[in-house]
Amino acid sequence: MTNYLVSVVLPYSNNKCSLLSTLESLQNQSLCSFDYEIIVVDDGCQDDNIEQLIYTKIPDAKINYYSYSDKKGAAYARNFGWKKSTGQIVIFLDSDQIVKYNFVEQHLTFFDAIPSSESIIQIGFRNEVDINTHAGDKKIYNKVTHKDPRFSIFEWYSENMQMLLGAWHLCFSHNISIRREDLEKYGGFDEDIFSGWGLEDSEFAYNLSKNGVKIAYNPNILVYHLSHPVSWNSDSGYKAWNNNLQAFIEKHPDYPVIAQSIFSEFFNPEKRRHHIQKGDDRPWISCYRKFEEVIRTFFGYRKYNKEIVMKNPRWNDIIQKLNQFPDKDITVLVPKGDIELIAKIQLSKVTERIALFTY
Repeated sequence: MTNYLVSVVLPYSNNKCSLLSTLESLQNQSLCSFDYEIIVVDDGCQDDNIEQLIYTKIPDAKINYYSYSDKKGAAYARNFGWKKSTGQIVIFLDSDQIVKYNFVEQHLTFFDAIPSSESIIQIGFRNEVDINTHAGDKKIYNKVTHKDPRFSIFEWYSENMQMLLGAWHLCFSHNISIRREDLEKYGGFDEDIFSGWGLEDSEFAYNLSKNGVKIAYNPNILVYHLSHPVSWNSDSGYKAWNNNLQAFIEKHPDYPVIAQSIFSEFFNPEKRRHHIQKGDDRPWISCYRKFEEVIRTFFGYRKYNKEIVMKNPRWNDIIQKLNQFPDKDITVLVPKGDIELIAKIQLSKVTERIALFTY
């Protein structure tokens, strides 16, 4: 069996055209094809010709296709996929997203920038594009219909995930990665307590964070989601989300987990309509800000004092400034390409004093 540097795990569920677009964008990556594999997990779709279609349409990628007869959900599919994979780094990606040519390499680069002893979950964001967008479109950024709402959270707080007490709630599994050894040590997604859509990825991140695994953001792994009708935007979708929330709370009866009830203001269709009618055109963002502030209040989180701004600093300059002004915090502006500094800011012991913004 070949052991790869990176494994990309894709759960698949009856979205054939989108899956092929995703695979097409993954087959011509800047990272050598001998260094990464793609694991497609067919979650009980029972489409007899999808496997043949994959190998016919996407002949130049290392793809392993697996299927089973009954639909078991995203958590099970992701666990099934990473256990079949061999990569040192495991990327979890959805099967309706287009990635950039250096997507896999950028995931790997972030891990290369930090010590192997540091356990992290790396997260990236995703913007919405039209369902008919092609994988080979070199100006795909011009076709964005909606930006990831988490960008607004960062504008309000910081791109330094260690400054967000609710960072684990933002760990959506459509674009995250983790070292294989941490998956094996702490376990994957809880496939037993969640049914339907919602919160299995946040619980995955919460469980890991309770075990000391840090969450870090990489601005260079942005993906593009092929928009489609969403399952949560209905009364039945809200019911499924709420059932999963109760299962989450039962497993972790901790205050931050319980505080996620705030998001019912968004997932309950009636309450969401009420917010929009009152002029709140971004109710999910409003919910997250309430959620974050409630947790901060509960834990007595200190107020951030951002009186010092540094642009394109060296790490030693940041440390020197922190030591020089022990009663002040720092806002740092960093180019997206400076991965080593972005990683250090998020993972250092003094990270709670550094607000990070990339450009």
